Amino acid sequence: MLEVLFRSDDYWVIEKPAGMSFHAESEAVGVMQFLASSFPECSFYPVHRLDKMTSGLLIVACNAKAAATFGKMFENHEMEKRYLALSAKKPKKKQGTIVGGMVPSRRGQWKLTNSRENLAITQFFLFLFKGIEYFLSGL
Repeated sequence: MLEVLFRSDDYWVIEKPAGMSFHAESEAVGVMQFLASSFPECSFYPVHRLDKMTSGLLIVACNAKAAATFGKMFENHEMEKRYLALSAKKPKKKQGTIVGGMVPSRRGQWKLTNSRENLAITQFFLFLFKGIEYFLSGL
């Protein structure tokens, strides 16, 4: 279900498939529950999350100190996330920036606001690779 790509004493890098929740849902096992049951001798602390429909790499800390260090790195913008979206549809813009505040919404989701509190900045670019257009966002 999950592939461990890198292991150290302080953190692991795992590949999360699309369709798997970060936390357990109903009877479906989430990322953290899968790790706990598959590696009962280890402790895991979430560093960041990916939405259920998003596949990609996740960092999970193996101790509280490493989790706090990663938390500070994200807070201080010493680390960033990058996303690659593939689509058959062409976006309206080839590049741009989306800036806004983030607030909690329903069912654990977040929504973008016009405020500057909990600021999120996303830059996006459209590019061609072997004749296929790709949409890259990050920051």
